[in-house]
Amino acid sequence: MEPAEHVQVPSPRVFSALLSGNVEALKGCPEQDLRPFLPCLSRIALCAPTDTSDAWQASRLLVHSLVIGIAETNDIRELLSVDFQELKQDAKKEQRLLRKLGPAEERGASQSVLAASLQESLAIEFERGDAARKMRLLLSEILRIMNQLSSPFKLDHSDLFQYTYQLEEVADVLCVVAVELPSLLPVLQLSEALLRLERGAFLLCRLLANIPDYFNQTLDHLVERGDPLDEVSLNGRCYTAAICSLCAMCPIRATHVQLLSIRAHNHP
Repeated sequence: MEPAEHVQVPSPRVFSALLSGNVEALKGCPEQDLRPFLPCLSRIALCAPTDTSDAWQASRLLVHSLVIGIAETNDIRELLSVDFQELKQDAKKEQRLLRKLGPAEERGASQSVLAASLQESLAIEFERGDAARKMRLLLSEILRIMNQLSSPFKLDHSDLFQYTYQLEEVADVLCVVAVELPSLLPVLQLSEALLRLERGAFLLCRLLANIPDYFNQTLDHLVERGDPLDEVSLNGRCYTAAICSLCAMCPIRATHVQLLSIRAHNHP
């Protein structure tokens, strides 16, 4: 399976190391290969661990030595320092507002709890905002799109996800908020919401690269929800792009995906 066009797939070598917990295998990986996994690696290096064994402490020191020279590590540190309790409360208010409006209603900027007081476009506000502001803006858009999952499939054209120069940072914020607020952003629903974005395959690869424990479950879910052999419908093309990109990141799953697709969609 070939990755979707224009999707730069995170390194299979790094992903395999994180999926298996083999931190030692990250030695010698170039910075450009480590960069897509920076939210996950920064969390390992910077956050207090639940595992206090000597072996894990050594692994943390190794990861710290790998990420300390990557400039964006400081940006991730700021994201991890956001007040997530306050963010969670405001996000719940946003969810209640969206549910009241229903999936067919458009929420105006003045109605948003998370994206209040917009002076410019979302993309510009995101670029200029601090870590907390960036997280609130992204969460506002993701919750809005998730609220529309019961509606017929169509691409969402939020300008927050349109600009290539901003996608790396958008992906970083997405990965951090998904881990910090899992009850608000269940991974399977979040994955479906991301596929309603033009750059959805890219963002989904980045998300699952940083939460590898959810990779297999999410990939299977996408295969069952969208036929990888459907290259005609918009829905089919978007799901196929994502599935192929994920298989490129984890090639050992490609055969499983083909077999699952045959069973799920009755292919000969």
